[in-house]
Amino acid sequence: MPADLQQLFGQFELGGSLHTCEKADAKRRQYALVAATDSLFEDARMLRATGSANRDALLHEFARQR
Repeated sequence: MPADLQQLFGQFELGGSLHTCEKADAKRRQYALVAATDSLFEDARMLRATGSANRDALLHEFARQR
């Protein structure tokens, strides 16, 4: 979790599973997870700047993208 977003999310890291044991599948899922995480952080920063950041809504959207 980037330092500037830790207070908004109330945590220091995001955790989860790629839900696979297959190396090739894990690699593909890793790229999708990185893209979803980058999007989450970008959205959080934009919404925080406007004063409308909602932690629960952001995390819900992140889970949906994964």
